[in-house]
Amino acid sequence: MGSKICRICSETKPIEAFWRSKFGRGGFANECKECTKASKREYWKARPEQLLARRAKQRDLNAALREKYRKQHPERIAANDAFKRALQKGIVKKHPCWVCGEEKSEGHHADYKQPLDVVWLCRLHHRQAHALARELERKNADH
Repeated sequence: MGSKICRICSETKPIEAFWRSKFGRGGFANECKECTKASKREYWKARPEQLLARRAKQRDLNAALREKYRKQHPERIAANDAFKRALQKGIVKKHPCWVCGEEKSEGHHADYKQPLDVVWLCRLHHRQAHALARELERKNADH
């Protein structure tokens, strides 16, 4: 594709070695991924208290978001919990993705009222199924 010179190590590297950035020339950052990672490691190594505080804040935020989701979607939580228990007990057997055949798959609930009735999808197709469902919900809400 192309190449670029890193402003930190001054090496010419393929464009794939740079993060995408709307601020950098050509849509890519000015320093390579390796140099970016190294500088971030040094930055946080010099500020351990700030790193711990940041992690604690993020942990608290994530816990609050999880709790909010659990309150908003109790039927989904119940269906997922029942499905996980059935999978662990061997009541439900895992299958490959119904779309592409990928062995690493997840159970997708078309109806949360039937927790053991799932469609097996890989991560990509599972996300696409939920995106499509959200889009249909939005369209139905508009009409």
